[in-house]
Amino acid sequence: MLLAVSCKTPSESKIVGYYKAWYDFYMLSNSKDNLDSRLKYRADIDGLRGIAILLVLAFHSFPLVNIPGGFIGVDIFFVISGFLISTIIFKGLQNNTFSFRDFYTRRINRIFPSIIVVFILMSRQNIINTARERNRHIMKYLC
Repeated sequence: MLLAVSCKTPSESKIVGYYKAWYDFYMLSNSKDNLDSRLKYRADIDGLRGIAILLVLAFHSFPLVNIPGGFIGVDIFFVISGFLISTIIFKGLQNNTFSFRDFYTRRINRIFPSIIVVFILMSRQNIINTARERNRHIMKYLC
């Protein structure tokens, strides 16, 4: 159903085979009988988020200390995001309810409010910092 791909090289067929195996595993583990169980709160994902946050905070809190692999917290976030997004997409495909418009509308509704707040706060801080520098520059010439 999902993978009607003609492969030109053996390496391409391995990649397609890998994704087909992953898709088949996903569909078997998320059959109609198991559909409600994957819609519930996942404490394990929140635990991984907590670990990722601690790793990112530790890496940025001590910039002079060379922490090997300090970027792993960000990698964990990427893996969690990929898992959750693919779960949403596969669920929609399985139920024949997936729509790119609805998918991206939900992402925008979730992400844009925080982006707008950060943009406003950073713009305000930039105005304050620019005014300070301008005043210092003017005071140099006046004194």
